Amino acid sequence: SIGKIKSLPTNLEGDFIGFYPNNIFFVWGKDSAKRISKTYNTIQKILISGDPYPTKNSEKDKNFLKKINSMKDNGINFFIMLLDSSHSKNSEANWQLMYSENMENFFLNFLKLLESHKDIGLIIKSKRKNNLKSLNKIYPKIKILEQKQKCLLIDDNNEIAAHYSSYADITVSAGAFIPGTLIQCAINNSKNRAVIYDNTNLRKFETELYANFHNKLIFNDLDFLTENIISLKKSNTIEKKIGLWENIENYDPFMDGEGGKRVGKFTRELLDNLNLGLDSNSAIKSSTENYLKKFGSDKEFHD
Repeated sequence: SIGKIKSLPTNLEGDFIGFYPNNIFFVWGKDSAKRISKTYNTIQKILISGDPYPTKNSEKDKNFLKKINSMKDNGINFFIMLLDSSHSKNSEANWQLMYSENMENFFLNFLKLLESHKDIGLIIKSKRKNNLKSLNKIYPKIKILEQKQKCLLIDDNNEIAAHYSSYADITVSAGAFIPGTLIQCAINNSKNRAVIYDNTNLRKFETELYANFHNKLIFNDLDFLTENIISLKKSNTIEKKIGLWENIENYDPFMDGEGGKRVGKFTRELLDNLNLGLDSNSAIKSSTENYLKKFGSDKEFHD
């Protein structure tokens, strides 16, 4: 059985109990490998493939660029991309998400920015279709801003945020955990800036991010985050560290969008070995050895 990361695991010991009953599990990089190793699963081998999702769709890019250029013609010269996540009223104890009212306040903060900065535009990539529709304070305003060509809402289940983050000057995410979508944006558009708004106080679990990149990559004060973005808008220079990910190879050492092909070729070789009559363990061993010969011994994670 072969699995791969879709959502970034938390840094909680014992999370996702029995969620990944796989012999082989593919991750994006060392960071996600460490995270998956903390879950309670029976994975035999953790292999690093890079992000498995393709980063470009030329036809969609062409259509989206037309919309971006139309906004620029209307005076927009600074784009902020916003990523939401699952949210709820948290009325049940079995699963806690970002509180819906806090998600609403996150968006209201940026909608107000547009009132005072006419040259700022928003790109909103929603986690899933209609994820924001229940937020009555913001959803109607977003639709009006769309009509005024001040905002682009990507409200589709099948779209990948990294496809669009290259059009933004900075990408900002909000959620109860570190969102995999933001990491994908940082991986696939490493020259673009990406930051996390931590509304749920992840300091205890995201120790490395807080120790090295507090108020650079991860913020827990929304007003201070906004001030930094406005400062970036006034002077977009490399000296401003906000959103610039160092050691990005820890998240994806390949950064080529070819992870899916590597997983596919490994799976093909594994199937061929089984068809040749090798038992499961021998087939896995042979395919893994060839994978590591091709991509390096550091592409297998050992806890």
